[in-house]
Amino acid sequence: MSSSEFPLFVAGQPYQFNFLVDQKKSNLPNWSELTKIENAKEIRKIVTGEEPNCLVWKATNKLELYIKKEKMKQFTIENEEIKNISSGCFSYLILTESGKVYSLARSEECGASEIPLSDPEKSTFDEIRPVTFFTENNLFVERIFMGGHSNYFLCDNGQLYGNGDNNLGQLGKGSAIHIQIPTLISENVSRVFVSIQGNHFFFIKNNNKLYASGCNTDGQLGIYNSRNQNIPKEVTGLKFDVSDILDLKLANRSSVIITKSAGKAYSCGHKNHNGDGEESRVSFGEIPTLSNKKIIQIYAGYFCYLVFTWDYQVFGWNFSKRYYLTNQYPNQGRFWTKPLQINLPKYFQKSNLNLILKKYTISNGPHSFFLYPKYNKPLIEDFKILFKSNKFYDSEIIINNSTNQQNKISIPVHKLLLELRTGLKLETIEKIINETQIKQEDFISFLKWIYFDQISTENQKLVEKIFKNLSLSFPPSKNKTLGQDLIKLYKDENSKKFSLLIKKNNIQENQENEKEEDFEEIKVHKLILLARSGLYRALFEFTTDKNINKIQDYSGKSKESLQILIKYFYTDKIELIGNENQDIDLTIEELSDSIEYYQLNEDSFFVEKLMKLKK
Repeated sequence: MSSSEFPLFVAGQPYQFNFLVDQKKSNLPNWSELTKIENAKEIRKIVTGEEPNCLVWKATNKLELYIKKEKMKQFTIENEEIKNISSGCFSYLILTESGKVYSLARSEECGASEIPLSDPEKSTFDEIRPVTFFTENNLFVERIFMGGHSNYFLCDNGQLYGNGDNNLGQLGKGSAIHIQIPTLISENVSRVFVSIQGNHFFFIKNNNKLYASGCNTDGQLGIYNSRNQNIPKEVTGLKFDVSDILDLKLANRSSVIITKSAGKAYSCGHKNHNGDGEESRVSFGEIPTLSNKKIIQIYAGYFCYLVFTWDYQVFGWNFSKRYYLTNQYPNQGRFWTKPLQINLPKYFQKSNLNLILKKYTISNGPHSFFLYPKYNKPLIEDFKILFKSNKFYDSEIIINNSTNQQNKISIPVHKLLLELRTGLKLETIEKIINETQIKQEDFISFLKWIYFDQISTENQKLVEKIFKNLSLSFPPSKNKTLGQDLIKLYKDENSKKFSLLIKKNNIQENQENEKEEDFEEIKVHKLILLARSGLYRALFEFTTDKNINKIQDYSGKSKESLQILIKYFYTDKIELIGNENQDIDLTIEELSDSIEYYQLNEDSFFVEKLMKLKK
């Protein structure tokens, strides 16, 4: 065991990642601790391709590439913040917050304007290259996905592009075998699901229809036949609404859907791969062994699946005997075809198995799964969204670096947040900034600390100067973080000028002639609702009254549940609000759909926090 408080683990086929563990080991028969990747708590994500190499994303724009028999390589994307990374067989894609795409490929002959699907005979992995197609066509890429040799790009206008292999219809573009330059697949797309193998994919269109395309020899598209599909076809006959899909994972010869509301698992495809173990399916049917389980996370490799349940159990199927051993391995040959409980590293004893969901995340490649500390700061990510949006600012700082009025620059800000974090009035801040002749770009760097505690090393001296000019201690203490300041704001009842309105218990819904006395108020800061909830951002974005100071909550949740949720918005904690007679089970039930209803930033701790409340 390493000295790390939260170690990393990997499990996979013997030849894969033993170069990152104890060199004396010749294989990885079960979970093994990674010893060659340092600073585990800095890891944002790990992805891996077909060959024994993996790309590790650390910090905002730093990448580390680990390759068998080679030294670790480091890369930095200058002047960009990484949003996500994805892997194919021999190449990686990097997406930045500015909507740009970069590639890191195992080929010496890839053009700068195309995504390289490289030849392993000409491997380099030496240079990160920009993918110019999207910038040349004024497209902002929101999400990236990679199959084995096919790539998918979902843009902010709902347009889905793809390139690479299309020999089985995995790009949904007819019979073309290979498409070099990204081409439009479909419009009005909201979600995309791609198999690691890269032979088939699904997407949701108009938020209510599911389409599939690609290899279908085993019925893995769920379209009631086993013929390959060269163009996307709608998946019909589902026993649930498309809007109820939590996740959809695809292995080589099967597909599995997990629903949000009930956590049910539905699969289609080959009988040895779909979790049924009895018969192949050409349409989605429930996996019998998991019918009494509520699943909240699912992962898939080339052939295998791993699922996590509400009560911290882990199940898997189609794993080899050589790794992911269970205590009840069935005599079914090389793989087991029905879900069985999976053994995890000894580090996760039964008493603290919830650490998997609370502090760890899993990512996987074709044959290997990584288990590493979760980099998850939903509070920070929420305020990044607020910082980048130009729709909700309520004030401005005027910077005047010249006597010429035309050179005055207006920088939008949220008055409450700026005054909360500095302890100064907005007018005072503006006066000091102008007296000390702070430049626009330097003040924006300072605002990144205001909104999400970021102080970049490149601008540290300039930000430090602003701190000193405003009589703030530098570096900020642990008691001067965004989280700590918001806790203080939560306790300041006098500053809460906005109200959430909820109907009193004895008032019926849809009652005519509603009166003011029919409602109760929960005081809150409008800023907090804007930062933490996509629902309220949407409501405030389209309201005609920008000075509105109250809004009705239509969720039907009790006042007690809403108070708990509001406290979570400020403190990142789910705690009772001083009501000893509160029905905990009812509260948990009311809060269980909060992530979807209030459109919260994906927070995998939320379920664990609800369970802790119940205990």
